Amino acid sequence: MRGDRPRHFHRRSNEVGFQVAPATRRCDAESNRSRHRSRQWLAASLLVLAGAARGEIEDAARGGFHLSLGPGFYTMPLYPGARASRTRIFPFIDAEYDNRYYSNASDLVGVYAWKKEFSQAGAAIEFDPTERRARDDLRLAHLPDVKDTTRLKLFASRTVRFVTADGSVATDVLGRGHGTVAQANLWFTAPLTDHLSINVGPGVTWADARYLKSFYAVTPQEAALSPQLSAYSTHSGILDSHWNGLVEWQLSSHYRVGIQLSLAQLKGSAAASPLTEQRNQRNVVGWVAYTFR
Repeated sequence: MRGDRPRHFHRRSNEVGFQVAPATRRCDAESNRSRHRSRQWLAASLLVLAGAARGEIEDAARGGFHLSLGPGFYTMPLYPGARASRTRIFPFIDAEYDNRYYSNASDLVGVYAWKKEFSQAGAAIEFDPTERRARDDLRLAHLPDVKDTTRLKLFASRTVRFVTADGSVATDVLGRGHGTVAQANLWFTAPLTDHLSINVGPGVTWADARYLKSFYAVTPQEAALSPQLSAYSTHSGILDSHWNGLVEWQLSSHYRVGIQLSLAQLKGSAAASPLTEQRNQRNVVGWVAYTFR
């Protein structure tokens, strides 16, 4: 998560900052295609990083290093489309060096190819904790597990007065069935005081066929083993529409607390899937951090 503007969560509302494809023969061809796409994304990322190495980053507070550390938590659906949720504790980190390299709760490591006061673009490796396990629900007993993964993300944002528009495209680089997702958001910022700000706004998420098949499709063979499920095929398209909210309070020169809430409504193939128990999905992230100065 970034502390300077609401760009820091380029993810769906059912993802927070932390997947290996199901080990089944029917996925071999798709896994090969996924690895090929990952290599293409890696090449694109190298171009971005090369641009970052050449470019001059202009910012009012040039150079230096800042670091904030503390405990954090996230609450998210037990699996995409689930009614139940799970909560995990994680180490919150917000670090940046030379206004170019950074790490935070969602992006393990990132680099800005372009950064000015009101606009930025770059690439990051992020951890995606979204997963589905057979033990999560009796209906999933005969479906393959989908594990958490690491994604390569390209992002950009632009701020005009109190409105920030951001967008990102992120792809599964480990071939664990998460495919590629893209997200666009609008944030409206209201600085209530010098130490307290609120950011809210709408967003939309698109997912490719690979992602939707992994989490929402049911093959005829799986349906035959699961009386509660019927065969269901999916296709790429809009995954959800959502509202984001972010509040952060600077308690003192060293301490800050924050919370982010995302409320999403599943659309298209995800909404109609027999695996979806609830179309409305909620994700909450909170943190308390100490800033080293």
